[in-house]
Formats: sequence, C-alpha cells, structure tokens
Amino acid sequence: MKKILLTSASLAALAFAAPAVQATTTIDWDFLCDNLCIPDRVDLKQALGGHQWAKNLIVDVDDAQDIVQTAVNAGNLINLEDLTEDLGTISQTASVSQFAFNLITAEEGGYFEPDSVFYNIEQAATNVVNSVTADVAINVRQSVSSNQTALNTILGGSGGYDADLDEDGELLADTQAAVNAANLVDIRAINNEIVQISTGTQTAINTAVFEPSGFGHFTEVPDVYDLTQSATNVTNNVTIGEFDISGFCACEFEVDQYADAGQIAVNTLSALGDVQNIVQSATNVANSISMPSADGDED
Repeated sequence: MKKILLTSASLAALAFAAPAVQATTTIDWDFLCDNLCIPDRVDLKQALGGHQWAKNLIVDVDDAQDIVQTAVNAGNLINLEDLTEDLGTISQTASVSQFAFNLITAEEGGYFEPDSVFYNIEQAATNVVNSVTADVAINVRQSVSSNQTALNTILGGSGGYDADLDEDGELLADTQAAVNAANLVDIRAINNEIVQISTGTQTAINTAVFEPSGFGHFTEVPDVYDLTQSATNVTNNVTIGEFDISGFCACEFEVDQYADAGQIAVNTLSALGDVQNIVQSATNVANSISMPSADGDED
C-alpha cells in the first residue's frame, strides 16, 4: 500500500471528490487516434505562462504568538464534479514561475535584554499547477516546464519556540509546510491515454533559526520544543480507478509519464539550547501511478 500525503492544508482544499458521471457516447476510435478534438464531447484546453508570487512578511517583532501565514499559487485547475456531459480531451500546458514565501523575524535584543519568544506559529507555502479531477475522460495531456519555489522562514531570538499539543500529545498543526505539486490527475476511468511531461524545478525549503543573545556567561540560548517541518515536491502523479482498454489505439501507452525535473526538499533547524519533539519530513515524488483499493486506500 502506498500513500502520498501533501501536508499543506491549502493544497488539501484543492483536492475535489470525483463525480458519479458515466460516459455514454459511442466512441469512434479510428477518429480518436488521429484527433484530440472529439465531436459531441467536452474538450478542455488550458495554457498558462507568466509569474505568480504570494508573500507574507512579518518582520522585527518582539514576542509572537498564534501567527498563521498562508501563501498559495495555483494555475490550470480543472474540477468537473458537476459536469453532466461526456468528456473528450483535457489539455493543460504551463510555463510559469510560482513563488510562495512566508517570513517572520524577531527584532534583535541587546546584550542584557531578553530576546523574542515565538509560540504557535503556522506557515504554509503551496504551489499547484496542472491539476485534473474528473470521472471519465478519453485523453488527459499535461505538460509543465514551470519552476516552483515554496519557502517558509522563521528567524527567532533567544526566547526560543514552543507550541500547543492536543490531549494525545500531538501537535495541533505543522509549524512549517512547503509543498510544490505539478501534473496531478485524479480520475475514475480513462478510455485512451494519460500523458504527463515535467521538465521544471521544484524547491521546497523550511528554515527555522533561533539566535542567542548576550555574551560570555550572560549568554541566553534558545530552547526549541514541539516544531514540525514538512517539505514536499510531487510531479506526474496519477490516481486512477480503472482502465477501459476496449478501445485503446494500437501501440499506445495507457499512461505515459516523462520527468526531467529537479526536486529539492530541505528542512533546517538551528538552535543552541535544548531541542525536543521535533519532526522533519522531506519528500520528493516523480512519476507515480496508483489505484485505490476497495477499502479506499491506494495500492
């Protein structure tokens, strides 16, 4: 059993349930193999270029408590939950720069002055491009040459960091979650083929640095408790319920995935004092195909 968990709440909000729509139109397979525009069916095409920037900055603060920063960029999203017509071809092309950045910094304290204390900080930086959720389609074509960068940065003081836990001793939320996702398909059935091409770069970095204050025997060092960092990159990911191979074109792949992509996932924590209950997760996924099992999990 394999599961891919995208830990950003913002990305989870973009995951739509597949509709219970059935394809009923008779398919002319000879025509289909030579044409992506299919009569009597809904054909969709999206092309995206340019730049997307989402930034949240909180700088030079004293103490900081219960801070939430969410930066989201999303492009070429298709959710066909309410579609009643039959789908033909879905085409998505993206050549876009996506940059999501969250920053919070403490003011610098004097040699004998207590420095900043951070408590319950949540940072989520998310980039999504080329996402399809549907019931049944004949073709899905996705191509991405985008660069996605998700950064979360905390620069704290000698007061260190702590967070609330639930009754089971678990953190209520991730402190830092950086997610990049490109070329996602969640579909119940495909009649012909899914093609995914990825040549972009995905960079997910979480940084938490807590500096001491004072000098010599008067140095105050920061303690860090209950902090989580999750950095995730995903490209070319297919979740499919079934393949209808009754009409596939000869010598074609049902799913064709190509990735020549750079993926960088980094988590960094720096502190001179005690460090306790720290969770770091760095994940890169490319060219993944999964099929839900009967109990709803993915094999």
